[in-house]
Amino acid sequence: MTNVSVKRFNWLRSPSAWEQGQAWRERQRGLREEFEAANSAASTAFANASVNQVTGMTDIITNVAIARLQKEQAAKSVNTLA
Repeated sequence: MTNVSVKRFNWLRSPSAWEQGQAWRERQRGLREEFEAANSAASTAFANASVNQVTGMTDIITNVAIARLQKEQAAKSVNTLA
């Protein structure tokens, strides 16, 4: 038996430099689009968080003011009846 040593199979052709460049640009475009989508989502989330905080604080302040006014009104009505 003879010992046959095969170093490499050339069944598949290697992509040309131009094809490699095109593939690299496609990967870069995909990565850039993913980054822009993630960046947009994060930006929207931060904006929504800010709006929600302001809305929540406004609700709290309004509820405290209403409670204070109701307390003052109750105190006035007790003083008027007495």
